[in-house]
Amino acid sequence: NLLNGGRFYLRKKNYTEAFRFLDLYLSSAEYPALKNDFLNQTDTMYSRVAYWIIATGYHIGAYEGVIRYAPTALRYPKNQQYVQEYLCRSHLALNDTAAWVKELKRGIVNFPDHTYFFTSLQEFLNRKGKYDDALLFADRMIQYDPKNALFWYAKALVYMRKDDYKNCIANCDVVLTLDSMNIEANYFKGLAYCNMAKASSDAMKKSELKSAAYRKYRTEMMTYYALAEEPLEQVRRLSPDKASRWAPLLYQVYLNQNKGAEFDEMERIIRDIKKPEK
Repeated sequence: NLLNGGRFYLRKKNYTEAFRFLDLYLSSAEYPALKNDFLNQTDTMYSRVAYWIIATGYHIGAYEGVIRYAPTALRYPKNQQYVQEYLCRSHLALNDTAAWVKELKRGIVNFPDHTYFFTSLQEFLNRKGKYDDALLFADRMIQYDPKNALFWYAKALVYMRKDDYKNCIANCDVVLTLDSMNIEANYFKGLAYCNMAKASSDAMKKSELKSAAYRKYRTEMMTYYALAEEPLEQVRRLSPDKASRWAPLLYQVYLNQNKGAEFDEMERIIRDIKKPEK
């Protein structure tokens, strides 16, 4: 009756009542008098009901219930990656960061094709400045699937955060070999070259005007800006509505290459971006 009640409320999308009935059904397996009715909690129906209650519990914010029943739900052979994801999200909702990270790592190992675990862990590690750990996990995933552009892009992003622009560009190039239309890889490749050009420009300004060092840094600056142009123009072609992202960088590129018409166009675009909306 408890199980039928839970099913009834699930069909009605009354998730609060569905959770209450399914929780009663699952927890009743712990009663000594009902032990034989649940076949020592190993029957297929029990794990299936645990699977039902996971999404229901997360939907209504019953995160403790999700965490309690996730191990049982993971015995059910269908959609285990989503059970693991709900488990991770529930720990996060309860601000248990240590448990969240632990389950993310478990998710990466058991469900490497479900990208929630990898992307969430990478974001956390980058935010905490744990770049070596982020690179380690990216390399592990690349070993698992070297043709997955996401893993190479994640590695490029770590190098960008480390200000290691050459390695960022190298990994962006791998991404673009796999997916030439990847906006983010084109953007970070162009940004990396612009940052390298800025560093050379700063070094040039500190050098004697007619010195070999001045000429060297100026040549580097011009080379890097030239190399930034193509990927940034590709970003513009692929995302014309995101001018606030690419226009300032192309402004620098055209300015330093003395491309008058292109520079004037960027100046107009940036001016329009800054206009207050009426």
